[in-house]
Amino acid sequence: MTEKRRYRNPRMIVSALGRMGQQVGLMTIRERAKVLGVSYGHLAECERGGCVPSPELQDRMAKAYERPLEHIERAAKLDREGYARRITEHARDLI
Repeated sequence: MTEKRRYRNPRMIVSALGRMGQQVGLMTIRERAKVLGVSYGHLAECERGGCVPSPELQDRMAKAYERPLEHIERAAKLDREGYARRITEHARDLI
């Protein structure tokens, strides 16, 4: 029996917001959540595209990730569009 991997390979991040955090050395979602002052679950949902980060959280991301606010807003939009596309494809597979 193979042992389960505890952590995913951080290079496998497909989220635009997650990649921005990694580029400043915050490799895990737990590290990013701690720096941003939010729960792991909430940040995971935002990075997955399931919700849009609040304006306050976007401001904190811009500072922590050393990016302009516009880049954070665009990344959140891309993640949200990707989430909607995955949900639509999954729904089509069920039909």
